[in-house]
Amino acid sequence: MPTILLGDLNSKHQTWGCQKTNPNGNKLHKFTSEQGIIISPPAEPTFHRSGRLPDILDIALISNLPIDLHHVVQNELDSDHVPVISTLNEQIKAKNPIPKLINAPINWEAFRKNLDEKLNNQKRYSDLDDINKSIEHITDIIKIAVTQAQTKKHTATLQ
Repeated sequence: MPTILLGDLNSKHQTWGCQKTNPNGNKLHKFTSEQGIIISPPAEPTFHRSGRLPDILDIALISNLPIDLHHVVQNELDSDHVPVISTLNEQIKAKNPIPKLINAPINWEAFRKNLDEKLNNQKRYSDLDDINKSIEHITDIIKIAVTQAQTKKHTATLQ
């Protein structure tokens, strides 16, 4: 049966963009991996409390439904929890989806070190072509740094 569940699940996991992983996040990650359930988080934090790092608590779980959700975080309330508007993408997912860049938790120190070693932006740009080449170069370096900084592989498809 096609199912979508959205809400504040208080389940944090670095795989779907959280700052840290908590026990609930580990349980949810294990369950969704075993059941083939897709996790769809918003791209930005949904929880902002003074003295704490912002984080993603509101996520969507999608089962037996080949669609994507588009999330927009509404930073308009005077609350530590902010609303999220989720919209169904009407296009069916492609049979060969674009591979994900992040497939496992990231060792951020290794990521930073890799970027520091490979990025040397001392160049002066003479035209738009120089800028575009630099953007491509930086993008490639970021992709390599992320791949090399992943700590372990997960088999689940998370979005």
